[in-house]
Amino acid sequence: MPQKLYVSTELDKEIMVRVATISNFWQNTESLIDKTIWALSRVSIERGISITWHMTFPLKCDVLKSLYHTEFKDTDVDKQLNKLIENHLKPAKKLRDQYAHATWLQNEKNQTLFLEKPSRSKPHIRPKIVTIDQLDSDQIKVLGASLLLLNFIAGQLDFRIFPPDIDVRGLLREYNPLDDPSSPPMIVVPRRLPKPRKPLPPPISLPE
Repeated sequence: MPQKLYVSTELDKEIMVRVATISNFWQNTESLIDKTIWALSRVSIERGISITWHMTFPLKCDVLKSLYHTEFKDTDVDKQLNKLIENHLKPAKKLRDQYAHATWLQNEKNQTLFLEKPSRSKPHIRPKIVTIDQLDSDQIKVLGASLLLLNFIAGQLDFRIFPPDIDVRGLLREYNPLDDPSSPPMIVVPRRLPKPRKPLPPPISLPE
């Protein structure tokens, strides 16, 4: 006999807090990707926002890889960044989307279930029971991706190329490595400062 499922506004608060935390961790990660693109492009915050605002996550990854290659012209750095994106950032994004775009339900036993958003690759889906332990594990994975990205950037970039309103050093102080054996290993890359570049020309004044 099929189980009865209900859409409820009284879902388990512990579960919902963890789902919100996963979304918050991912938002911080994607924001750091945006800011790194602005910095490597040598554009202001205003211009950077106008560019990355319209980018999908896969496009941001491609642009980030292209800018890193242009900046350092180092195949080892290219490989490390690609490994970071494929093994950590993309899986973290998938986890965030799985929960953020889900329909949340309860069964007759008051268990919380989530129904993933259908896609071309998964047209037929079934509700899944979610547990606190599972969400705790997924939180570590998403936060771990943030830490790996911060560590990679810290090993490569001179923070002076970031727009002055972005406190990347503050971000590094804010995130502490997790004392957890299940968290992913940190990627350590030797620091290579970019070569100094000529200042950008003044903006063109258009006639009114």
